[in-house]
Amino acid sequence: WGYDELSSLVRENNQRNGPGKHLLHAQYLHRESLLVNEQVVERALQQRRSMIIEKTLHDANHVLAQARRISDRGCKVHLFGTLISPLKNWDFLRNRMLSGQAFGRYITKAQAISSLRQYHKHFSEIVRDPVLRRSFDSIHLYDVIGGEWCVSIRDTSVRYIDDPPDPV
Repeated sequence: WGYDELSSLVRENNQRNGPGKHLLHAQYLHRESLLVNEQVVERALQQRRSMIIEKTLHDANHVLAQARRISDRGCKVHLFGTLISPLKNWDFLRNRMLSGQAFGRYITKAQAISSLRQYHKHFSEIVRDPVLRRSFDSIHLYDVIGGEWCVSIRDTSVRYIDDPPDPV
C-alpha cells in the first residue's frame, strides 16, 4: 500500500464502505492514470522536456505509434526493457498480491504468463525488424536474474547482416 494521498483516500473509502471494492478501485485508477499520463506526456512534449513513459508492450502497435508520435515532435525515443522468465515474474507478482501491495489489481497465473510472453514476443519483433527497430533511437534490455544489460543497440539505424530487406 502506498502512503500518497490517493492511496490513503482509497483506504479510507474502503473503511467507510466496506472491503471488496478493490478491483473496481483498481480499474478506475488504471483508467484515470492512463488519461493523466497522456496529459502529462502532451505537456512535456509542448515544453520540450525529457520524460520516461512506462509501457508493458502487451500492445506493441500502441507503443510503436506513441514512439513515432513523440519522435515526429522532434524528441529522441529510447526503449528500455527487462528480461525475466514468466515463472519468476509470476513469483514476484504473487508475492506482491499476497502482501497487499497489488492495490487491488489481481491477476491469475495464466494472465501473468500470457502477458509476459506477449511482451517478449513484441520486444523480439522490434529488435529483429529494422523498420520497427528504427522507431526508437536506441534499445536496451536488462536481464533481471543475471543482473546485467543483455541487449544494447545504441544506433538503431545500423543494419545487421541477417536483417530482411527494407520494404520497397
